[in-house]
Amino acid sequence: MQEAYGDGNVERLEMLLAMTDLQANATGEHTSLSQMRSVLAELRRSFNAIQRNLRAAKKDPAWNFGGFPNRSALEERMRSELESRLLWHAEMLAALDAKIARWSAPQTDRTKRARGYQQDAFF
Repeated sequence: MQEAYGDGNVERLEMLLAMTDLQANATGEHTSLSQMRSVLAELRRSFNAIQRNLRAAKKDPAWNFGGFPNRSALEERMRSELESRLLWHAEMLAALDAKIARWSAPQTDRTKRARGYQQDAFF
């Protein structure tokens, strides 16, 4: 409510008022049809978001983990996936370490000569 009030969003404030009235069983003549439609639209958005989250959760290996009679196949799959991720991260770390080492290495003679040439040209 504070966010809607701060933004001056009257439509959202009216929808929140209607939701509050619904929860308190206090809807009446003061509750407009547009407020009720806004509440319905908000409830549908919330329901759809919950449904999406539930579908995503069901795809997670942890879903119904306690109900698996044989966990060895799941254990092997998870072990393989984690080892693969660990290897990828180790490779990325090695690449970043190499880049930092290149940045930290002393300048080559060629770079120094090029800089010396530029300095000599100005003096």
